[in-house]
Amino acid sequence: MHSAPNDAASDRLIEEAVDLIMLMQDQSGDPEISERIRLWRNTSGQHDAVWRKVAGIYDASGLLLEARQRNERRESLFPTRRNFLIGGLAFTGAGIWGYDVVPDLWLSMQADHITRKGQLQEISLPGGAHATLGPNSAITLRSHDLRSELELLSGMAFVDHTRDWSAQVSLVARDVKFETERAKLDLSLDSGSIYLSVAEGRVTLSPVKDRSRTIATLGAGQWLSYEPRHREIEFGARAVDEIANWRDGRLIARNDPVGVLIDRISRWYTGRVIQQADPRMNATRISGVFDLSDPISALSAVVRPAGGHLRTLPGGLVLISPV
Repeated sequence: MHSAPNDAASDRLIEEAVDLIMLMQDQSGDPEISERIRLWRNTSGQHDAVWRKVAGIYDASGLLLEARQRNERRESLFPTRRNFLIGGLAFTGAGIWGYDVVPDLWLSMQADHITRKGQLQEISLPGGAHATLGPNSAITLRSHDLRSELELLSGMAFVDHTRDWSAQVSLVARDVKFETERAKLDLSLDSGSIYLSVAEGRVTLSPVKDRSRTIATLGAGQWLSYEPRHREIEFGARAVDEIANWRDGRLIARNDPVGVLIDRISRWYTGRVIQQADPRMNATRISGVFDLSDPISALSAVVRPAGGHLRTLPGGLVLISPV
């Protein structure tokens, strides 16, 4: 776990690296700037690691090649050029620093129901069934008579199909079909995998393209995670009264991966959470109860046991990294 002084030192190093990036952009080819950067990187191993991280993101995004032409226009949109560059570090690193940009234009066009960060939405279904759509989430809904099919495009949803035997409710997520039998279930898409917890009834999973093949059948108190691409599956059990507690502003983790918890908690933060890809940190499993009304504190409590660090940046950005 990092102490506060080390946190402040890491923030300072990132800011110094951004300053050097600015100089390198303005005075490209200047040997004095190159030497200054060389000396700064040689100050310590941490200096060099921070430089490689910051410069690597800029190189990968092409920002170093294009920034000179864009700076004048960008400066009119941001308070300072320095803040723009820090924001650019977050924005242009989309392929390297994973963060959720839902709802985006594609989801807005596809979804029948979509929520903002921190927003829940109740959805009535035929036959007395209903769903609660979590924050920063999107679904499509197809209904006919007493049959409903919900497709979870992004985020999380809780579905209660226990009030009417005649109603039929099924769900789809990433080419997986979920047939419910008088069930209450919590479904989410996190870190590339499908997560399902059943609070009541039964849920059967099958591929959309081959419904004759059963992936799994879950009953009350059971959960699974399923990664469709490699067909990786994990099963577990938990108390039914802990399922979908996010509806009441709490997230209860029981040996859950840090990366999954970051994805879930980030849906309650109205700014943008940028996470450096770190398989070891993200795979670390922790337990705890987290207050979703204070997502920054909740995120910090999640990443620290895994050796991670959270820092806030201008513009409501939150950076999570192992440094």
